[in-house]
Amino acid sequence: MKNTAAHRFLRRLHQNGVAYIFANAGTDFPPLIEAYAAADGVDMPEIWAIPHENVAVAIASGYAVATGHPQVVMVHVNVGLANTICGVMNASRAQLPLILASGRTPWTEKGSDGARDRYIHWAQEMQDQGALVRQHTKWDYELRSAGQIDDLVDRSVAISTSDPMGPTYLSLPREVLAETSDAPVQPFPRQMPVKLGPPDPTAIAATAKRLAVAEFPLIIANGSGRTVEETELLTALAETHAFPVTVFGSSYLALPGDSPAHAGFAPEQLLGQADVILVVNSDVPWIPSLYEPNDTAWIAHLAPDPNFENYPVRGFACHQPLKGSIADGLRALQAALDDIGHAADMLATQRLSDLHEKSRVSIAAARQSGRESGLALPRAEASAILGETIGTDAILINELGAHLPQVDRQKPGTYFQSSPAGGLGWALGAALGMKLARPGELVVCAIGDGSYMFGNPTPAHYVARAHNLPVLFVVFDNGGWGAVDRATQSMYPDGEALKKNIGTFSSFQDPPDYAMVAAASGAHTSTARNPGEARAALEEAVRVVRDDGRQALVRLVCQG
Repeated sequence: MKNTAAHRFLRRLHQNGVAYIFANAGTDFPPLIEAYAAADGVDMPEIWAIPHENVAVAIASGYAVATGHPQVVMVHVNVGLANTICGVMNASRAQLPLILASGRTPWTEKGSDGARDRYIHWAQEMQDQGALVRQHTKWDYELRSAGQIDDLVDRSVAISTSDPMGPTYLSLPREVLAETSDAPVQPFPRQMPVKLGPPDPTAIAATAKRLAVAEFPLIIANGSGRTVEETELLTALAETHAFPVTVFGSSYLALPGDSPAHAGFAPEQLLGQADVILVVNSDVPWIPSLYEPNDTAWIAHLAPDPNFENYPVRGFACHQPLKGSIADGLRALQAALDDIGHAADMLATQRLSDLHEKSRVSIAAARQSGRESGLALPRAEASAILGETIGTDAILINELGAHLPQVDRQKPGTYFQSSPAGGLGWALGAALGMKLARPGELVVCAIGDGSYMFGNPTPAHYVARAHNLPVLFVVFDNGGWGAVDRATQSMYPDGEALKKNIGTFSSFQDPPDYAMVAAASGAHTSTARNPGEARAALEEAVRVVRDDGRQALVRLVCQG
């Protein structure tokens, strides 16, 4: 079995640094199962059986967020591949490396190893299985012979980890997996990822000059902060030169909430005043139908892909693209401004302080308004209590759960939000992947009740117990899809739905007891309906996760 394509596939993944295969197996897996057993797992990734493909992709994504290294998700032919699509969309739009593989229904009816031998093998065949995920993968291919496998694995990993990173897909027919090959094995991968360095120096110099003479510079940094280095570099740049920073739909902690350069979460309040705008890795820096920069503003975009080329429609103004590494780009801008001798004047420093204070006052006012609303547990209050309870070092994975301004994260590398693609259910698996990569950290998953159900909670909680991944899950239960209601209110502010308070498409009547779902996998659980109960429940859950090494779920029945 050591010369089969299946064996070479597993070994080559290991040579490429892949530590785990998160697998949801089917009748296409026997060559892989036999190869793994015959080799006793030596020099191969560790195999985890994951009971749902959506959870498997989310675990791999969470691991990639934490480490920058891709892991493999292997699923069952077209049906398994179909269940990965939301997760693959998320990874694509979040620019996360992911190696996706699936079997392919056997194409031969008899006469070869791996030929069809199950009733299901006829109905499951597709004319173009890769088409299921092709729009959201950087590369896809179907294995044709055992001799190809080393090169194809190398290529899949190299392309996935090249900037901008993203998913790749390899289809593995059962007959080919069973083939043998005597091709010599190379001791190391023969293809390497392409990494971007700093943007073009001329473009950097032009941008630095514009920022230096701007009357009102502004940085919009939705997608910055995936790494601690990015957060630290942006914070230093903004604070040193008194450049206010806003984040809108923030995916990461672009800069600490207590940074004097943090000007809040509403760029629309500043866009009209800004004359020079630096957009940092933001696919949607503002909403053109609601607000835009003023017509004379000069705008630069810093990103591995400033035009976000795989977005079919995206028309944001950009006078200077800065294609390159975010960290290197920020470092180059800092150096260019230093070379110019730029220093923030008293007016700019005072404006920065005023904007930051205004943002902090607004956040405090939102929490106070919730307290005075008469609601039993306003979402703003629940979010603030969560932030206070888990502490500054905890890693928070958030998906339509906690309100970021109220959670008030300060430490770089401690906040990760779901992909802008909106494939719901990401956070449960992502938190497990993060915990796998950072076992010594307190990992907290804040998730809305709708997203929780999308996240396949039964498989997720099973994985947490089976693989000893104690995560604190916090379900913000507002009885429906708040995002749907907010979208309706935005589009029809004077409409009948709002007047009649109709939630036909968005409300959950008599919702399940989410705590019982987690309890089925041995989780510590509790439910809170007011601030006092919420604080007590979260404090005890944190203790259980930290001291007992056991997963916990707190259901916060909140409003807003």
